[in-house]
Amino acid sequence: KPDAANALFTQAIQRNPKFRSALHARAQIAVSQGRYPDAIKDLKASQSVDPNDPGAYVRLAEIAAIQKQPAQPTALLREGIAKAPKNVPIRLVLARYQISQRQMPEALATLKDALKISPNEAQTLALVGQVQQAMGQKKEALATNKTLTQKFQKSGAAQALLANSLLASGDKKGAIAALRSATELSPDVREYRVALIQLLVQAGDKDGAVFTAKSYADTHRGPEGPILLAETLATVGRLPDAATVISKAQSVRPDWQLTLMESQIAMQRNDQAHALSSLKNWVANNGTDYAVRQAYGDLMLRLGDTKGALAEYEEIIKARPDTPGVLNKAAWLLRDSNPTRAYSLASKAAQLAPNSPDIADTLGFILLQRKDAKSALPVLEKAF
Repeated sequence: KPDAANALFTQAIQRNPKFRSALHARAQIAVSQGRYPDAIKDLKASQSVDPNDPGAYVRLAEIAAIQKQPAQPTALLREGIAKAPKNVPIRLVLARYQISQRQMPEALATLKDALKISPNEAQTLALVGQVQQAMGQKKEALATNKTLTQKFQKSGAAQALLANSLLASGDKKGAIAALRSATELSPDVREYRVALIQLLVQAGDKDGAVFTAKSYADTHRGPEGPILLAETLATVGRLPDAATVISKAQSVRPDWQLTLMESQIAMQRNDQAHALSSLKNWVANNGTDYAVRQAYGDLMLRLGDTKGALAEYEEIIKARPDTPGVLNKAAWLLRDSNPTRAYSLASKAAQLAPNSPDIADTLGFILLQRKDAKSALPVLEKAF
């Protein structure tokens, strides 16, 4: 409840205007509510208490970035660095901002300065390797990531970064070896396992890919284990085995994610009836599992049952009226039968997801239907 928290922080600041933690917390609430002048005022007040506080400069830079003032974040962060030259975190914030602006040489320089202060900082070394990779400096990136793995020999993340560099340099075998190490060091990180499976499939080692997925499934009893194994089996063309894995998992511990996977495998096997029935049965017994209900509606729409799809979307809208994708699909289905409601739904979807090309396409089409070309044209421009 941000308003209640804001009131508490205000009381604390009234008692002690130099209470920096409260000033920062109230500024954070103001940012979340879009009250940027109030946030800036509190951060400036914090700076008056401690002019060398790097956190205030970081938050002011974040606000400048939100307000699309591209030069300001860099200037503010450099000012903060000048106040606290030994502070590595603020240098990393600057480097990440420079990366986001595609200022790779500047980011690399910032990171190298950070390494002079703290040469064994894992985050800094990792970012250096990533920037070098982005700049096409493959040899340098490989050397950096080898240094990272040498310094952090028990780090799965370091091995994964090394794998990326080896792959970029064309050493697929070395990348596979590095990813094996990553999965051994960090057995619970699904991302590393997936990357290894993909490389093994590309290398033609289907058995190795399945073994890698099975070893994960054997040690992860939730839905994520069977799903990864089923996905891998499906990828290598063993669809019946994939279906069996999901069926066995469902019999032990039914789960909505397994249901979605069951339907997807059935579609891959051209068994539309089973794909639909698996979703329908789950929704019948678990009406508030809206992810499955949406998948059921989407599949009906895909198969041409627009009436059935709309019925599912309407149920979701009743319970979750702020789901832009569902609002958009319902609007599209209602565009001819109920154009007024279609316009209302599409407009709300556009408010919730203003950068969605699909939603812009729907709203633009409906506006054209309403013979409002003037409003439709700028909306349709977002669709392309």
